[in-house]
Amino acid sequence: AGPGRSGARAPGSTCLLLALLLLGFSHQQPREEAEDYYRKWLNEDVVYLVTPDERAVFEKLTTDHERDRFIEQFWLRRDPDPSTAENEFKLEHYRRIAYVNERYFSGIPGWKSDRGQIYIKFGPPDSIERQPAGGLYRRRNSEGGGETTVFPFERWWYAHIDGIGDDVELEFVDVNRSNEYRLTLNPQDKDAFRYIDGHGNTQAEFEGLASRADRLFQPLGVDRSNPFVRRSDLPFERLRRFAQVQKAPEIRHQHLQEIVRTEIRYEQLPFRLRVDWVRAGRRALVPITIGVDEHQLQFSQDGPVPQARLELYGRVKSLNGRIAAEFDDDIVKERSTSGAAAVSALYQKLVVLEPGRYRLDLVVADVQGGRVGTAQTGFVIPALDEDRLQASPVILVEQAQPVPLEDEPGMFVLGNHKILPRLGNEVPSVKYLMFYVELYNAGVDSATDSPALDLTYQLLDGDGVVDEKKDEGASRAILVSDQRISLLDYLNLGRARGPNLTLRIMARDRVTGQSFSVDYPVLLR
Repeated sequence: AGPGRSGARAPGSTCLLLALLLLGFSHQQPREEAEDYYRKWLNEDVVYLVTPDERAVFEKLTTDHERDRFIEQFWLRRDPDPSTAENEFKLEHYRRIAYVNERYFSGIPGWKSDRGQIYIKFGPPDSIERQPAGGLYRRRNSEGGGETTVFPFERWWYAHIDGIGDDVELEFVDVNRSNEYRLTLNPQDKDAFRYIDGHGNTQAEFEGLASRADRLFQPLGVDRSNPFVRRSDLPFERLRRFAQVQKAPEIRHQHLQEIVRTEIRYEQLPFRLRVDWVRAGRRALVPITIGVDEHQLQFSQDGPVPQARLELYGRVKSLNGRIAAEFDDDIVKERSTSGAAAVSALYQKLVVLEPGRYRLDLVVADVQGGRVGTAQTGFVIPALDEDRLQASPVILVEQAQPVPLEDEPGMFVLGNHKILPRLGNEVPSVKYLMFYVELYNAGVDSATDSPALDLTYQLLDGDGVVDEKKDEGASRAILVSDQRISLLDYLNLGRARGPNLTLRIMARDRVTGQSFSVDYPVLLR
């Protein structure tokens, strides 16, 4: 062949090809590791927890960021107490996996075994009856009585399983004596003499009152004529229970499950949320406030003023699963004329709750934009001690205006003011910092028949006091109701030197001698 037509590669092209192959391999390896991680999470870690809808959504995700967010939300939906740093459900789940891998290994990992599956889903049973060597077994009356020889078996009993019911009994039989106990639908599966005529007869068969052939042809091995047969032994009940324990445990928050079915759009509409409380007798009035940056919304141009429409659904649950409050609403938002991009309070729902720990699940949808956002948060309503000076949470105020005390409580109304709260502790570099707080259980001065409080408000930065205000006798306080005092005031931000500030509120009760101090962080932006 002539020059330039040889079949051999030039050294430079060979090196370039090798470099490209190595570069491709170096990028491919982490990708394969990531795919293995997500595959293992879906098909091993949560294989018994993930619902078919969640699995379908996860398998459609295309980026690792989406998968990570899905996994984060997956555990949050199951967290019994989001107000704590640890996810107790997640920790318990992985403890169960470690336990079954150690105890139920049989040539296959413990998590793949039937006992492992049930333990991971429902936890340890309330009692276990074991016959690990098999051998002689006296049947219970509900099984027909009489003696037989059985394979190794375990009988697990749960007093209650959510979504299944009470008095749940499950049997696992090791026919091959390999420690691979299989969940059985038929109580006869443990009978080693099941197919050997003349051995292991039931009491009725021994007495000639029943035929062995009848027992063998009953699909679930239950003689309905047996007076000792329990309802849980009946064929349809066994089938129902057997099918239910194979399914993933039901998610308690059904509305969040519905959002998962909408192809993980639940993080498309960001919004901000805050939960406060003020006292209402022995219970608490809980304002749930939501704000959406209007730049995230789609406005219609049909009317004289562009409007966005939102739909909202919320549910408050106590830690024992009881629904304490549930609400939904439609929101109409007009486009502001100022063009400001800040997230302002848009909607507020007032619910009344007993003291305790709660979880709030919230869904907000932009109707015209088709975008959905969710939030989950835990909060605590403290016990209201009638003998101790207490304060509500501090609320930073964006706008406030007085309302008559005789008006019914409504959106943004606290005490004798309509309070538009800031969502979070960030405040713009404006001249004043306005705040709202309520005090409870102040003593009453018999001479004036009113509380006698000395109040001090301070705004602090790293160099000391930025501004301070004293109110001796609480002259500017408003007595909203018996032992409920409303405080709305402000401090000057003009001399603040740094972004990190502290709002300190101090009170001393002249009547009872009690005092308290509370610090609230403020971020100046």
